[in-house]
Amino acid sequence: MPVFVDLDGTLITSDSLVENMLGHIRSRHIKGAWEIVSWLRQGKAHLKSKIPCSLDVTQLPYRQSLIEYLRAAREQGRPIILATASTREIAEGVAGHLPLFDDLLTSTPEENLKGETKLLRIQEWCASHGADQFEYIGDSRADSPIWAEASVVGLAGGATKDESTWRGQSKECFLFPAQKSPGVFPPALKALRPYQWVKNTLVFLPLFLSGSWIALDLWLRAGLMFASLCLASSAVYLINDLFDIESDREHPRKKNRPIAKGTLLPMDAVLLSGMLACLAVLIPLIFQSPKMALASLVYMGVAALYTLWLKREVMIDVIVLAGLYTFRILAGIVATGVVLSHWMLAFSMFLFLSLAMAKRYQEMHMPKTMNKDRVKGRDYFVDDMAIVSQIGTSAAIASLVIFCLYIESQARVHYEYPFVLWPIPPMILYWLTRLWVIAHRGQLTDDPIVYTFKDKISLAVLGGIGLLIVVAKGFFF
Repeated sequence: MPVFVDLDGTLITSDSLVENMLGHIRSRHIKGAWEIVSWLRQGKAHLKSKIPCSLDVTQLPYRQSLIEYLRAAREQGRPIILATASTREIAEGVAGHLPLFDDLLTSTPEENLKGETKLLRIQEWCASHGADQFEYIGDSRADSPIWAEASVVGLAGGATKDESTWRGQSKECFLFPAQKSPGVFPPALKALRPYQWVKNTLVFLPLFLSGSWIALDLWLRAGLMFASLCLASSAVYLINDLFDIESDREHPRKKNRPIAKGTLLPMDAVLLSGMLACLAVLIPLIFQSPKMALASLVYMGVAALYTLWLKREVMIDVIVLAGLYTFRILAGIVATGVVLSHWMLAFSMFLFLSLAMAKRYQEMHMPKTMNKDRVKGRDYFVDDMAIVSQIGTSAAIASLVIFCLYIESQARVHYEYPFVLWPIPPMILYWLTRLWVIAHRGQLTDDPIVYTFKDKISLAVLGGIGLLIVVAKGFFF
């Protein structure tokens, strides 16, 4: 009895067509997106035939339990056929990587091999090889007509929940994995990166520094801006993970992200990202805050541009990244109407530039330890580590100078006891230099802001700074 096995969602837990489309857009930007739209207008089969294969088949998320099953079937002398709606080029790449298959059934420029069409091709193969029974392993409802004719049913991914249906028809049934799928919610929640939402707490900074600590209505508005930015940032994180899927799979830690690992399908991520982006804009509008909705829209636009293009441009990427940190503070100003001194905004820009440089510096450690000369997905070479650290530490010193000038020239306007602020610069100096030492040792495993909220010493420093600001405001006097 021959075994016919599907590729997308079955042998691999991802979708080769969507990944190929993303690779095409990543390489050709807007022109690539326009080409895909024009090809799709002539049919899905035409689209598949026109997109050049850019997949690294060795890095695809293969379903290991199924591979072991196929190897056992092959040892029994059973023919194994890869029957996929993907192109011949992709199928041959997979077959070259996994020497399991005796034949390939694939889509052509005229025919998309799916559903009834795939069933006819399978039946033709069986008739030409004298097989009166066959086993089919798939994952989609589109495979239902094939399972109906198969003697043995193999269910992969989300299709495992239909086990009782096929067993009720007296079908021999196997599940891959052996248990039913837990669903899309757990990996989707992980892909949103809720731990990164701590960066959006910067929207509360203008309100805190203003001393309006009992203005409940302003805190509620800042909270609404925080919620909107959390939705917006998660929408962009999903897009980022889609376009970084290949580089993430080669990273020792990022390879466990749901999209790279294959636990969240690319198309599900696209739909979820669109839903979150809509909510990020609609929620402020429901509360009659069009300026906050516009702020979220601008954030998503700049962050998407950064994800799709700017983060691959040397130095422009860190400037935009620092700008996105500062933008969160500006969003807090938009939400509450509280205005910060231009000195504080300048301080923030240089501070976040230093943190952005620290993030890039940390990313260079892995290729350095692997004896590679550059960072995958970034326009940086390992040899750039020295200049990146120099710019980053210089930006840190510049931020401290600006803060000292602010205390000397403007603090008396906003604080009852401005002299209380003078211990803050050495505290910031300690925090930043310690952060850079940790980055130099290769121990800065998170975004610097996220790391700060996880690190006890950093939290103690921030708490001390906050206490000094409260005292300088005259809260205790």
